[in-house]
Amino acid sequence: MDTSAPLTRDGPASPSPRGPPTCEPPSSSACSPASPPLLIVALMCFNVIVPTPGLALGLAGALLIADALGWRAVAAMFDRERLITGTRS
Repeated sequence: MDTSAPLTRDGPASPSPRGPPTCEPPSSSACSPASPPLLIVALMCFNVIVPTPGLALGLAGALLIADALGWRAVAAMFDRERLITGTRS
């Protein structure tokens, strides 16, 4: 039996016509939003920031405020009448 091709439920898998998958580096715009939470987690892992209930409540409050402000900003960008009729003005 040929063991070079991976098996699937229907038999041996056929090779991809496009070749092997490539790994592209992420764009800088995709990494930017994830940086602040990762930085906070990293600082907590290295005990630079000590996780306490007060810190958790403070971060939760900051997220709540950011969510409310973001919601208002995004809601202001949409024109309700255009969304209902589907036409451009």
